[in-house]
Amino acid sequence: MFKRFFRASSTASAASTASASASASASASTAPTKGKKKNAQKHQPVVKGPTTTPTTTALSPKQSSSVDPSDVAEAKLKSYRVQVVLKFLKNMNNHDFSLFDNLSLRTRVVFEAFSCNVADYYDVVKMLFKSFPDFQFVVRGIEEEGDKVHVRIQVNGTHTGTPYKATPQTPAIAASGAFVQNDPEIFTCIFGGGTSTRISEIQVHPLGELSGPMGFYTQLLQHQQQLQQNNSINSNTDRRASTTSVSALHEQ
Repeated sequence: MFKRFFRASSTASAASTASASASASASASTAPTKGKKKNAQKHQPVVKGPTTTPTTTALSPKQSSSVDPSDVAEAKLKSYRVQVVLKFLKNMNNHDFSLFDNLSLRTRVVFEAFSCNVADYYDVVKMLFKSFPDFQFVVRGIEEEGDKVHVRIQVNGTHTGTPYKATPQTPAIAASGAFVQNDPEIFTCIFGGGTSTRISEIQVHPLGELSGPMGFYTQLLQHQQQLQQNNSINSNTDRRASTTSVSALHEQ
């Protein structure tokens, strides 16, 4: 009996000792020393919020070369052709009638009633400058279409120069200082095939009744007729005023 009690006491004591040891270990693990606490705070990682720096994704070789070089070359060609047409118009506005690299005597200018080469067309423009020193081509719009460049223009000028004749058969009209402006026209400049930068043909499409040299002549005729009508009205008014004055003198 004593032996059974001793064993039971030893077992209870061992269990009590193990329990106390476990409690001590738990207390030790949950209650760190001051030095350890400071050290833990010192090395505690800092959690940052989301950054605003944009991320970039590198393009694959296939993506980075998505622009077809032939498209770039075509765009440059179209841009160059537009500059050629604008140079052609600007040169004429500046009285420069030279055949630059993008024009030749083979370049045709086609109107509704006739056609000529660019040198003959220059002669027509020179004639206009003699009668209208400020004659100019005004660009209203421009558009590309394949090997064509369409330019919407208007021509105008003030008749302060030599008497004007639209054709050898029309009577000359003396300068009166009248300002004239034709209806808009479309200049279609056609370039040679492929990658050519030389104008092979210029087509002139009127968008109204007043077009070309005859458009200017028609307006000058109308202006002349208006002046004659105004002069006639003024003469009749002066005649009536003179007659009234004479009648008044007789009555006196």
